[in-house]
Amino acid sequence: MAELTVENLHLRLGGNEILKGVGMSLDRGRRIVCGCFKIKAPLP
Repeated sequence: MAELTVENLHLRLGGNEILKGVGMSLDRGRRIVCGCFKIKAPLP
């Protein structure tokens, strides 16, 4: 089972829509790293 779940994410920067309807899930101990942000689930 996922530790973190995001559904239907929208992100706008000024007048530009960067993300629209994005979803993701993250299991414990896994990382997502993207240029401007970092999400880290707690390690067991």
